[in-house]
Amino acid sequence: FKALKTAPLESDISPGLTIQLHTEKLNSLDVGSPVYFRQIQVGKVERHSLEKDGSGVVVRVFFAPEYAGLVREDSRFWNAGGIQVSGSLAHLEVEAESLDSIIAGGIAFDTPSGEKAGPATKDSKFWLHSSKTDVETYPFQYRQRRINIEAPKPRSIAIGDEVYYPA
Repeated sequence: FKALKTAPLESDISPGLTIQLHTEKLNSLDVGSPVYFRQIQVGKVERHSLEKDGSGVVVRVFFAPEYAGLVREDSRFWNAGGIQVSGSLAHLEVEAESLDSIIAGGIAFDTPSGEKAGPATKDSKFWLHSSKTDVETYPFQYRQRRINIEAPKPRSIAIGDEVYYPA
């Protein structure tokens, strides 16, 4: 027998689905952080690294075969670590994915189309939003590219404005 320096990744020795999540920063995620669907753990973070150009972070996530079908081409992922607080003094809302995710961090996702979109494939790429609020406020699905739009003056572009791209 030959000893390995590190344990093999579960995806290297078990069937299932691996995907890549791209984000600006890692936050509280680490190897082994849970991935939730409807507050049930269905996957885990296998590894994380910097983008080749250092512009962000790539998080590799593994799903066991029985949960792989939950991930569709239009699934939306967000950082579920910590708690989300919103409201006013009269009405305060506190939301968390689970007690474990408050302490250890985690990722949650949903699939707005249900099974209408095709299934995700090995190494599919998704954007990891900073929060569920971010997903709901900016529902655009990022694939392999992010688009930055610069305005001549602050607040001169609003959500819903038409953007034209020359052909």
